[in-house]
Amino acid sequence: MDASTGKKAGQLPGARSLRNPRHCAEIAALWGCSPGDLPQPGRSARGLLNACGKPGGIEVLIVLGSNPVVSAAGTGQVCERLQALRHLIVIDCLPHETARLATLVLPGSMWCEEEGTTANLTGRGPRPITAPGAAREDWRILSFSAPWSS
Repeated sequence: MDASTGKKAGQLPGARSLRNPRHCAEIAALWGCSPGDLPQPGRSARGLLNACGKPGGIEVLIVLGSNPVVSAAGTGQVCERLQALRHLIVIDCLPHETARLATLVLPGSMWCEEEGTTANLTGRGPRPITAPGAAREDWRILSFSAPWSS
């Protein structure tokens, strides 16, 4: 099974490289595991999209808070690859071009409806508002928590 994220799939936390043995040793020591237990570098975002629906490639793709039909280069090729998947699952708070191709769309939440700390520029804190209706935080959807429990 290919579980590549498509985003920085060759990196460990703190922008450390999976290709650098010293970085792997540092993270393995921090996590209390062997460097050999760390994952191998995954596919790039472009490599992941190119492998969609091809023999021996990716059969199911979960797109989380992204619209690759618009944001990735080569819209025609991206649409073709996404349509070749067995299943395309989109988790987002708004309908968009990629969601129109999906076999399943789940109502995700916006940044302001989630709480916690992230490693990106938003640096979240307490959530200012609660997600409406059936929308849930992305982590709850991905963890398959109890049937849409809060």
